[in-house]
Amino acid sequence: MNRFNLTFRGEIIAGHDPEQVRTSLARELAIDDPARLQDYFSGDPVVLRRNMERKEAAELFARLQRMGIQVELVKIPDRGSLQSDAKLRTPAGAGVGRAETPPDSSHSVSEALRKADLAAQQSLPEEDKAELAAREKALKRALKAKQKETGRRKKAAPPGKATSPRMSAAQAAKLKAQLQQQAKAAARRQAELELSRTRELNRQAVAQAEHERLEAERRQRLEVERAEQARREAEERLRLEVARAERERAQRERIEAERAEQARLEAQEQARREAARQEKARIEAERAEQARREAAERERLAAEKAAQREQEKRRAEQLAARVQVENARRKREQAAEAARRKLEEARNKARLQAELEEQA
Repeated sequence: MNRFNLTFRGEIIAGHDPEQVRTSLARELAIDDPARLQDYFSGDPVVLRRNMERKEAAELFARLQRMGIQVELVKIPDRGSLQSDAKLRTPAGAGVGRAETPPDSSHSVSEALRKADLAAQQSLPEEDKAELAAREKALKRALKAKQKETGRRKKAAPPGKATSPRMSAAQAAKLKAQLQQQAKAAARRQAELELSRTRELNRQAVAQAEHERLEAERRQRLEVERAEQARREAEERLRLEVARAERERAQRERIEAERAEQARLEAQEQARREAARQEKARIEAERAEQARREAAERERLAAEKAAQREQEKRRAEQLAARVQVENARRKREQAAEAARRKLEEARNKARLQAELEEQA
């Protein structure tokens, strides 16, 4: 059966309030320490929940996404490999955040599960990957050097004694076979490692089940003992309660009579104080009304004076505007008259000039 881990890298889905997301995560994980909660948003990968079934993982994934918490599903290979989460830290108390759109649909859950499956199928220990890559690179360098050496010897050989190309092809095939054997050996080591981890997980599961069974029996015994102790304590409390109730009944009757008399006296005093308060309130209300009227009258007079000043100001402005208009009109008329005179003088001058030219 497919099992999954749920990881978190401190990312919050766009469109969600960060403080609300932090509050939701703290409530989901039962965290009441702000410093501990801040560790979840440090950016380092954190495992929120381990070894979940597909249905449980999908439901928790969707619920956290709706809260605005950007999480990631990481599949655990069927043979129990812990490679997928071996490098992820899990803070104490972990039980159970920026994407472009809030993935709250069933499609996003299915897509997350598919990506987790693909990542698990491609999983390989980093040391094996590095070893294979190094060996492959070394073999390629050796093959390239061999080809260069063959080419150099071919150029240096006398005519008719060129190096046979079959030797180069055979060496390439040999190197390729070596590379394939090394890849198979790495895969074999990976399978053995996963089998060992599966056996260790099974052993841990059996031990955990036995521990849980013993713990359940211990809790059951404690519950029985606590129930018996609670019954005895309840009986003793009942006996003491009956005796105390009888003693307190007479005392309550005496106290109630004294309180009734005290309440009557206090009611009389309260009535007197209430009457005095109402009279004082009436006088203060009348004074307040008088003050309001006087203030309203002052405001009315001030408003009238302000309106009068405003009206006088507008009249002065209108008069000044009319004077400016009249001055402008006079200036325009004077300018027009001056222009007309200049034009008339020019015409007379031209006519006189023409007459002189005709006489000449």
